Amino acid sequence: MNLLRLNLLFLFLLMTSIAFSQSWCKRSNFPGAGQRSGTGFTIGNKGYHCFGTNGFNNSNQLWEYDAPSDSWTRRTNYSGPGRRSGISFTIGNEAYVGLGWEGSRVFNDFSKYNQLTNSWTLLDSFPSQATVGSMAVSYNGKGYLIGGAESGNIVANQFYEYSPTLNSWTLISSNIPIGQRMEGIMEVIGNEFYIGLGHDFNFAFNDFWRYTPLGNTWAQMAPFPGTPRLNPISFAANNKLIVGGGYNLGAATQFSDYYEYDPVTNIWTQVSGFISGDRSRSSSFVIADSAYISGGWVGTNDSEVWRYAPFAFRRTDTVVCEGDVFTLDVGRSGGRYQWHNNSFSSTFRVTEPGIFWVNITTTNECTRRDSFVVDYTPLPLVDLGNDTSFCSKIPYTVSAFNQGASYQWQDNSTTSNFTITNTGVYKVSVTNGNCTAVDSVEVIYYEPPTVNLGPNRSVCFGETVVLDAFNPGATYEWQDGSTNSNFLVSSPGVYSVTAKRNGCETFSSVRIDYVERPQLDLGEDTLLCEGSALQLIVNEPGATFRWQNGSTSNRFTVERRGLYWVELSLNGCLSRDSIFVDYELLPNINFGIDKTVCFGDAFFLDAYEPNTTSYLWQDGFGGARYIINESGFYYVVATNRCGTDSDSINVIIEDCNCTVYLPNVFTPDGDGNNDFFGPVYACDLVNYQMLIFNRWGELLYESVDVNSPWDGLGSDGPLPNGSYVYRISYQERGNIRTEQLKGTISIIN
Repeated sequence: MNLLRLNLLFLFLLMTSIAFSQSWCKRSNFPGAGQRSGTGFTIGNKGYHCFGTNGFNNSNQLWEYDAPSDSWTRRTNYSGPGRRSGISFTIGNEAYVGLGWEGSRVFNDFSKYNQLTNSWTLLDSFPSQATVGSMAVSYNGKGYLIGGAESGNIVANQFYEYSPTLNSWTLISSNIPIGQRMEGIMEVIGNEFYIGLGHDFNFAFNDFWRYTPLGNTWAQMAPFPGTPRLNPISFAANNKLIVGGGYNLGAATQFSDYYEYDPVTNIWTQVSGFISGDRSRSSSFVIADSAYISGGWVGTNDSEVWRYAPFAFRRTDTVVCEGDVFTLDVGRSGGRYQWHNNSFSSTFRVTEPGIFWVNITTTNECTRRDSFVVDYTPLPLVDLGNDTSFCSKIPYTVSAFNQGASYQWQDNSTTSNFTITNTGVYKVSVTNGNCTAVDSVEVIYYEPPTVNLGPNRSVCFGETVVLDAFNPGATYEWQDGSTNSNFLVSSPGVYSVTAKRNGCETFSSVRIDYVERPQLDLGEDTLLCEGSALQLIVNEPGATFRWQNGSTSNRFTVERRGLYWVELSLNGCLSRDSIFVDYELLPNINFGIDKTVCFGDAFFLDAYEPNTTSYLWQDGFGGARYIINESGFYYVVATNRCGTDSDSINVIIEDCNCTVYLPNVFTPDGDGNNDFFGPVYACDLVNYQMLIFNRWGELLYESVDVNSPWDGLGSDGPLPNGSYVYRISYQERGNIRTEQLKGTISIIN
């Protein structure tokens, strides 16, 4: 074994962990004194804050936020009294706002805000007095409200739907699975509502539910992982739900932990909060991919505004060898840093593997978290084993596997394993990061005899099997002690041989069984009449069959001329038989229309039909062809074993200069004889046209070239045997009279 180390240093790989990264940025404060318990909504690219209290006075003011300029603008006050803990949702370009209370009196009034006109329209009042701390969203052009309380600590278990088209509220249910609840969260992601947390004055909750409007179904999801709480901050952004802040029931302790919920995986993940994130009763709205939190309670009424923007960081992977010092540098001008170990430098010196994260806070109070996974990878350990030799051609696989490494063998292949099948020296270079190790091994094959007597098998009685173990230079020993290279088997048994060469030996054995050969007989070749069928049946229980067309039934129906065969398999023995079936057509005699022939021309009537056994003409003549020497009426009766046919014709012999002859049969089978149908003539024909029809009058062929006879083809290829009608017209050059010929022509193949 030759082992070469190219690097003595270990290396590590700096990789980016993108489990979660996000940014919190401080924005312009909400105008005026701090407020809590307001409500937020979004219209287009603007955010809005409505209602709230500073602890002394309840507000009915409406403020509009512009994200690009980070500025607030006062809009028309809400049409009703000032209040807190109201609801709002957006449908189209209008916001629907109302409900809430002023500390002792509850409100159920409800109004619509139009952004374009900066005006309010009073709508149908909410039909319940449980309007404090209700949770509301909009979905598919309608509004939805869950829970809430009346004055006097009476908590409702109600689920209402609001239709802006009808300006009316409809009670969906007064007994929903989440029970009596107020001051929790309710958000829409995709086509589903997510509801949870809150309280009923006796208990604070951390359960979490999903409601699907399509089907009106509820499902309990993974519970909120933090402490049960009421009046938390929540918003949906980038198809994720962010929940945090809030306070516990009774002690009114503010929480600062925040969590992200993924509806696809049903998993909560803790994320970093913003500075002074321990607050509750804040309003929120979402513009594009960013969420905004305004106001709230932080021990006092607050006017801060924070923007949340989820995003991922990706750093360039860095590869160095172990032993070097690697420093993570996240420094930026004016930033503040807090690493996982509570160090506060902009750099971190990495000396061991692990997960490292840092919170980065910029001068404008934007906070983000970035995390890193540092993994150490040792120099690849490569050992292909000792040099070795084999006395068989069995493949020998050597492995250079190292997790995450790349490979290059002597033949430039790049897999971690290499299978050796030939004598030689094999070498691999293994690279992991920037470090490479090399090893090699020499493998020698001494070729053993190659002997394979094949699988156990059955043969039919009467057959012999030659078992061949021949290898150049080898010696042999069969089961009976014989030493030839082959062995002739003529009886059942187990046969084995050991072949030896150069100290290497190979053993092989096989069992030979003998079985009876099945009997098979399809009968003698036969001749059938046109239209007849012959059923070939083979009865052999347990056998399988294969006919000449691949079918596997035990029977086959013959309906046309041809050679038919079947192969029968039973117990491993094959039998095969064949039969030739010929078809004899009924005679089909067609002389065509009456003929006028020129005097002196040789003219005969051809009644020949294949397989026709006898002919009887009007004068008793028995041949297939009848020579015409004089005008007259001629007929013939043709007979074969399938039936008879007859035809007659009137022949006029006259003196003429031009005679056109048309056959009544042709055989377009490509053998070079009688392959085409067309006129035979001895004069110059002009204005020629030939039309061919089938017996239904469909046009099959047309030609205006007297030199282009019909080849028996239709638009879909060769036509079947049978009779077809022709019509031919022409003029003899120099003669104005048009001659018309019509009759039938038969195709016989």
